[in-house]
Amino acid sequence: MVEAKGEHLKNDDSRDKLELGLDWQVRAGENFRYYMVFDNEAIAAPNSCTINEFLKTVSAL
Repeated sequence: MVEAKGEHLKNDDSRDKLELGLDWQVRAGENFRYYMVFDNEAIAAPNSCTINEFLKTVSAL
């Protein structure tokens, strides 16, 4: 699952949603992933990345 975020939406609410997304990932099983993707600067947290980092991840699959 990919949640695209604009830079103007990066706030404490995004951190809470990221935690929920990671919880979903664990409960969904090993074949599923959650990423919160930002244009230019990600939140310093697991599975938060920029669009360029995300595209590299997808291309490595």
